[in-house]
Amino acid sequence: YLLKRKEMWLSRISFLLLATAVCVMSELGQAAAQPSLHIEIDSGGQLISGSTHDLRCVLGGVNSTNGVMLEWTFNGEPVSASEFTPLSPVGNTFVSSYTLLLVTSQEEGNYMCSAVSTSFNLSASIGITVLDTPVAEAESPVRQKIGNTLLLNCSTSSIPKPIMLWLFNGSMILQQHPSNEDYGQLTREAITEEDGGVYACEVTNKAGSGKVEITVIVLRPASEPVNVTVDDGVTVEDNS
Repeated sequence: YLLKRKEMWLSRISFLLLATAVCVMSELGQAAAQPSLHIEIDSGGQLISGSTHDLRCVLGGVNSTNGVMLEWTFNGEPVSASEFTPLSPVGNTFVSSYTLLLVTSQEEGNYMCSAVSTSFNLSASIGITVLDTPVAEAESPVRQKIGNTLLLNCSTSSIPKPIMLWLFNGSMILQQHPSNEDYGQLTREAITEEDGGVYACEVTNKAGSGKVEITVIVLRPASEPVNVTVDDGVTVEDNS
């Protein structure tokens, strides 16, 4: 008798444990089925000027997009429906793509995707920053006399600020340093003929690099004229 009662209690306990597990799994399934929305992009929101990228609005936790209204906005203004794809199934989600083609600074700003139905109202946003490939500019050639101070200027403007590097005949002559302003200067005092040659200003940031070459011509000082008297009593100046 005791053995039968023990088997009956074990059976009831097993049933209760199974019912509890089913209930927990059901609650987890319901939690996992909650609609969600987010935006994906391969570059993390920093785009190089001239590149092409897809913004992907990903809707999850739904079985169908029937009755779902999708909208993209850029800096608060609606984007034409012809510029993005409708929600299409991708795995267990639905995805809408918005292509940014050959981006410029005009595409910089905030993008938002909204999905609305009778059962949910979701939105997701992402900020986009456009990085410029730096361009270096300088005057060339530069002429300076032996013994004087040589001053070379290099200007650049880009986002983010580039690192500037000076080269002379292909070899680095200054350590890399952040350009706190939009220009850089290279100074050489009491120059000699050996300071003549090709200098280069190279600027680099995350988007790429740019370089400009400057030809420096070192001038010899003019020789002092020397008075020379020839046999016929005529004096001339010799500038050689």
